[in-house]
Amino acid sequence: MNKFTTTFNPGPSQLSQETKDDIAKAVENRVLEISHRSADFSVISSQCITELRKLLGIPGDYRVFYLDSASQAWHSIICNIVVENSFHFINGAFSGKFSSSSQLLGKNVENMFVDWGKQQNFNEVKGLNDYELVTVCANETSTGVKLLPQELQQLREKTTETFLAVDITSCAGVVGLPIKSADLWYFSVQKCFGLPAGLGVLIVSPNAYERSLQLSDCQKNKAGIWQWEKLEKPMVEKNHQTPQTPNVLNIYLLAAQCARWNKAGGLKKLVSKTETKMKLLSTWVTSHPDLDFFVEDPNHRSSTVLTVKARPEVISQMKKKSLAAGLVLGSGYGKTKEEVFRVANFPAISTTEIETLINTLS
Repeated sequence: MNKFTTTFNPGPSQLSQETKDDIAKAVENRVLEISHRSADFSVISSQCITELRKLLGIPGDYRVFYLDSASQAWHSIICNIVVENSFHFINGAFSGKFSSSSQLLGKNVENMFVDWGKQQNFNEVKGLNDYELVTVCANETSTGVKLLPQELQQLREKTTETFLAVDITSCAGVVGLPIKSADLWYFSVQKCFGLPAGLGVLIVSPNAYERSLQLSDCQKNKAGIWQWEKLEKPMVEKNHQTPQTPNVLNIYLLAAQCARWNKAGGLKKLVSKTETKMKLLSTWVTSHPDLDFFVEDPNHRSSTVLTVKARPEVISQMKKKSLAAGLVLGSGYGKTKEEVFRVANFPAISTTEIETLINTLS
């Protein structure tokens, strides 16, 4: 196994020293050995939900559920609210996988594609209310393309009679999210939150939850034991518990991370730090003769996942040079593997580490 001091891989991501300390504390306090039916777990889970709501500004009438991953959210959303059809905006691998999940579950799927590295023109699309579900990525991890706030608002205005789901896997925790502008939000914790993989979070609006109940009543909800009503019941009746055996460690770590960030200035401070570090990276790419931005439009460049385009031999050289210095660059994803490398700009990666990478590769 290669030894390294810093990883810029966009997931699973680098753990901060604080999180490593939290893990050691969890072992010392035997958190990994407590029952998920105990009062001790209820305290941990309750703190997690409370601190997460505070950090992301989740309204009190939106429900928060634990899943195994963001990938499970695709299945959960489709089975709980879709009977026949769904519509998917696809500009990368993960937005495409949501569409594939819906198709695998037997739904009629409609897609709108753009080239990787670009963003959709949402003004062009019509008839979204004809579908039961519309999906979009706020931050496409495979390409580093982000969704602008005004574009999300455009989508909300076009989906007043259907449900809008937003993937925030590689931006949740470091960008402002107008939660009421969509019905469903989901993410995994191994990116911006800087935790070990194995925990997903799904945020559900009152209207989406009601739709799930309606499909249950007419026996068209195909989520089985993962129906949102079944996830909600132990949350309410057993003080933030779950029907399944949950990832107790990651829930403990997420609670600690959110509490620490809230105490240190909350989302506003995280956004500011993230943008400052991305400016350093962007200046480096602009000034380097062999590098270019994979996302041409600067307005749509992610602040958390930088995708850098270069000749294959340059990418290979930079990866080798980085690794020799104890630094790991993220590879391109899927069909961009030979032409792109990715740099994660998550909170666990410090400004000093960003500067070290730049100096090493300059």
